[in-house]
Amino acid sequence: MDSEILKFFGEIIAYGGSTAIIFYSILRTFGQKWLEEKFSKRLEEFKRFQNQEFEKYRFEINKLFNRISKIHEKEFEVLPLAWQKLQTSHGLVSQMTSSLQSYPNLDKMNSQELNEFLKKSKLFDFQKNELLNEPEKVDYYRKKIFWINYNEVAHSIMEFHNYIVLNKIFLNKEMFDLFSEIDSRIYESHLLSAELVEHSNSMDVWKTLREANNKVQPLMIRLEEVIQKKLHFDDAL
Repeated sequence: MDSEILKFFGEIIAYGGSTAIIFYSILRTFGQKWLEEKFSKRLEEFKRFQNQEFEKYRFEINKLFNRISKIHEKEFEVLPLAWQKLQTSHGLVSQMTSSLQSYPNLDKMNSQELNEFLKKSKLFDFQKNELLNEPEKVDYYRKKIFWINYNEVAHSIMEFHNYIVLNKIFLNKEMFDLFSEIDSRIYESHLLSAELVEHSNSMDVWKTLREANNKVQPLMIRLEEVIQKKLHFDDAL
């Protein structure tokens, strides 16, 4: 259509003279309006294209931001709980492997005192009955309560270990490596503590346990720093 209009005006101009001048003026006016309409139309199309692209980019940015936000939210959920489970496991192992172990003097308790103690004890019922008939009650209690505590600590360590493994994708490499290293050290101390049942008076056993526990402390300090940095602890103060 545009080419036909231009052809029409071209033929008029070919006639020359005043008619050509008149139509030339019309052409200028018409051409200017035509160009303005064309420009406006192209501008609208360009704006529409820009808006479409903007909406597309905004959608992608929002999607990315939402994904990052969800990851950060999960980190704030996982890290404190992982640290709590670590502290629980480490505390139980430290308590079990401490050289400051004490047991009630069951051999000197009368029947009433002994029965009251056993009511609150973690011993199984059959063990409580066996203890009443044991001549060396303290020694019997020390060995039996050790294995009960040992299994409780093992459960705590396994719970911590599984939580770290299951949430590995929400931990960066440095944090996961530190958690895993501490996990291994705690488990090592726990296994070594079994020697205390038969060798509670051995200085070598206590020395080995102390060295194993000492290896954990620097790792715990470093992990605490990494977690606080990740959670922007300083910014919250």
